[in-house]
Amino acid sequence: ENNLELIQKALSDEDHDMTLSALQSIQQRFHNTTTKEREASSNNVATWFNNPFDSSSTTNHSIEVELPSSPIIIAYGDKNPESELVYAIGIDSAHKRVTVVFRGSVTANDFVKDASIVMNHQPNPIQNSDKEKSTIGIHHGFFDYLLNKDKDGITKYDEIVKHLLDVFEDPEIQKTHKLYVTGHSLGGALAILFSFYVAAASLQDDESLIPTPISCISIASPKVGSFRSSFEQLERLGKLRHLRLYNENDPVPMMPQTS
Repeated sequence: ENNLELIQKALSDEDHDMTLSALQSIQQRFHNTTTKEREASSNNVATWFNNPFDSSSTTNHSIEVELPSSPIIIAYGDKNPESELVYAIGIDSAHKRVTVVFRGSVTANDFVKDASIVMNHQPNPIQNSDKEKSTIGIHHGFFDYLLNKDKDGITKYDEIVKHLLDVFEDPEIQKTHKLYVTGHSLGGALAILFSFYVAAASLQDDESLIPTPISCISIASPKVGSFRSSFEQLERLGKLRHLRLYNENDPVPMMPQTS
């Protein structure tokens, strides 16, 4: 409550009202959540309490969901925040957006991943172009966080995409909403890498539920790898849009030099 005036000064009237509505929604949902539900969510890839898009539900019945007018968080992953990446997925029906947000560097392990700058060479996900190389280099730390398989053979990329497919399976959302991906610093790098792979997947699958172009907004992101040519190919094909924001005096976006 003490920050309401600051929020109002920083935002337009429309965004101010929307922000307050979202905060009130979060506060109310948290208040209504029982201790049992909170403990259960911490033992799983946490979803937004009673999440209608929760793929872990055992019911086979379809559920009609009336989308709220204010933004809501519908899924997030922070099961192991000290050792893994953290993300959240939200829906803003007023602006017709589904947004994936990645957390920036916070923990010691985050900074270890930032410093793991050796290139991890992987097959190029764009396979239908003679102009593109068969392999690409990816910053090892970012690859490890997003694309390395866990003990069950699942990557964080797979986990997030599954949530998105559950969301865009709704015909109305698929028709009217667009996907945005964003993050700061480490989060920005993960946003770039995630957007690149989702856009490349849509190129291979004409019936992909995830609509394109995917809009990636990276803030103060370090360099992610050696796949600029393939990335720009996706932009030319209308599968991907990238807005890269950084301060000209910030050394992080210029690193690592090996990318």
